Amino acid sequence: MAGIVVSASKGVIGPLLDKLQKLMEDSCANLMGVSSDIVFLRDELRTINALLEKLEDDDELDPLVKDWRNQAREMGYDIEDLIDDFVDRAGSGDEKAGFIDKISHILKTLIARLETAKQIKELKTRLKEINERRKRYKIGDSVSSTNFVTIDPRLPALYREAADLVGIERQRDEVIELLTDSNQ
Repeated sequence: MAGIVVSASKGVIGPLLDKLQKLMEDSCANLMGVSSDIVFLRDELRTINALLEKLEDDDELDPLVKDWRNQAREMGYDIEDLIDDFVDRAGSGDEKAGFIDKISHILKTLIARLETAKQIKELKTRLKEINERRKRYKIGDSVSSTNFVTIDPRLPALYREAADLVGIERQRDEVIELLTDSNQ
């Protein structure tokens, strides 16, 4: 079940990275001064995606890691909603529209771009906070790339040579005596 949840949280980030790339290609993003913020969001989301892939192999997650994963997933959804909303609001205008309709569309698009720029800055701040929280609580450190299995400490003794074992002479002699007595 945990693998399904982590895969679902990772699933939003892959397509989101593509959308951010398209948004960066928007010439107006440079004019609004948010292109560096978009690059920051993209790079942070790549790092989050890598950590989520690392978490995917872990069946039992610490509650702190689960909380961070949920925050990262929600952040991804919020960014995706912002981009989708922006694309909707700033969609291409009608080529056959009159002058007033074109000016109206440009103004609406400009307002949508300004609002989107403000929201991108807010999302950048939230993403920084999530990342700082991850660093503060060392969430990435708690996930190991190898799985450790607890073994019985007596197990290696089974694979030692009998001559290397110390302190078993009395028990060995008892076992030999029991075996020889039962054969007679």
